[in-house]
Amino acid sequence: QGRGIGKALFQATRLCAQNAGVRNIDATIRADNPSGLRYYAKLGFIEYRRIVDVALSNGMLVDKFCTGFSVVKSFWQSIGLAVRRVRAPCVTHAAFDP
Repeated sequence: QGRGIGKALFQATRLCAQNAGVRNIDATIRADNPSGLRYYAKLGFIEYRRIVDVALSNGMLVDKFCTGFSVVKSFWQSIGLAVRRVRAPCVTHAAFDP
């Protein structure tokens, strides 16, 4: 960990997604995986839904966070303005459409 391999792999994935016309990339991360949550947040993934009490194969219940990354730049990003995102309370159903 900490050698930049994950970041490099994601940048290659993002480029392939752009070339293929993909607009968004989704990732679902377990709430009990803080390093995974930090990793995706650093890459720019935005949480848009929390799924509560997902049953794993061993019967354990965990929450999961659904996150999304916009592959295409918004108008504001393309002209160099930073978009400040405010973290909203978790909801069970929401759409991710940056």
